Order: sequence, then C-alpha cells, then structure tokens
Amino acid sequence: MGAGGGESGAGPAAVEGGAYNERRAEAANGGEPLDGLRRVVEPGARSLGTWPAVDELLGSEPEADRQLRIGHDEGLEAVAADLVERSAA
Repeated sequence: MGAGGGESGAGPAAVEGGAYNERRAEAANGGEPLDGLRRVVEPGARSLGTWPAVDELLGSEPEADRQLRIGHDEGLEAVAADLVERSAA
C-alpha cells in the first residue's frame, strides 16, 4: 500500500476497464489462460535453455491445489512437512 493507504503498482487502480476484476474472476474459476502464457514464454525459454523447467511447471498441479489436497488427506502438519521437504531439495 502506498502513502495514504492507496494502492501502488499493478493493482485494481493500475488496470483500466474492469480487466482486473475480470482476470480475478477467471482465475477463481480456473480460467487462467495458461495456453496463452505458454505461447508467450516458450520462445524465450527455449532460447535460454529453460523450456523443460517451464513446461514442467505449467503442466504440474497448482501449488494451492497440492496444499489443499495434502491438508485434506493428511492434515496441516503434512502440508508443512511437504513444503519443507520440497524447499530443502
């Protein structure tokens, strides 16, 4: 938050025409445009030799879904243990 409590950066005030709210609604409903993201980043990622990592990331389960699944199946301590294990790797 900027001085005086206003938002700074790329938040609702920085996006015109209601696009911010539309994007939030799409993301909340699983409508995130990953195919468009893939098309945009693929050329640069290939030229840098990082495409395999990007491809794996875009094809994997979203982090929030993973945490919710583990929490539901195994509990909160299992969520924390999974995060620590993957962070330390």
